[in-house]
Amino acid sequence: MVQSVAPKPGEIVLLSGHDLRRLLNPKVVIEALREAYAALADNPGDQGRSVGFMIDGGSIHVKSGLLPGSHLAFASKVNVNLPDNWKLRQLPTIQGVVVVSDAKDGRPLAILESISLTGIRTAATAALAAGYGARKDSKRVAIIGCGAQAKYQLEAVKAIFPVETVRMFDIDSARAEAFARANATGTCVATPAPSVREAVRDVDICIMHNVEISDPYR
Repeated sequence: MVQSVAPKPGEIVLLSGHDLRRLLNPKVVIEALREAYAALADNPGDQGRSVGFMIDGGSIHVKSGLLPGSHLAFASKVNVNLPDNWKLRQLPTIQGVVVVSDAKDGRPLAILESISLTGIRTAATAALAAGYGARKDSKRVAIIGCGAQAKYQLEAVKAIFPVETVRMFDIDSARAEAFARANATGTCVATPAPSVREAVRDVDICIMHNVEISDPYR
């Protein structure tokens, strides 16, 4: 069971992207997601809700939900999505925050930066799915797309599989080469591939995600 500690009355926990990357171990996040999805399967009526707004140059999305089953907590993620943001302002395409409240007494508990949290959660979800669909002794992984999300994907899959080799492909070959250099270790061989076909050849797990090549924060 994943435990959490509520702040003292009147206090709100503020967690930056740096804080989240330091605190959230992939195994802990994967287990938390396992519990949340199981609770949602038992309580399908607790599916989250979302609303969107169109603005000049992009959109704003609000995604909210109660902790399935217990309804002990409520979370809402507010993201602003501006596809040209990096080109115009050298800022991330998507930025936002997650607000967590106690759903019983109404206290706001935490405000979290959403870029890192979304990256960590997305990667943990993929690893959780692979845990059910891939062989437990899977050692060879392919990652298609080497933007900011890729490092989270690799960390998460390595948390539950004995990964020995990883091949990666990106349409920006320099990015794939840099990612390979940064992630090669004594126990894991990381190499860039010249094509998607070569990257996925004979691998046990393939992780693909959409990236905006001009935006390293995406």
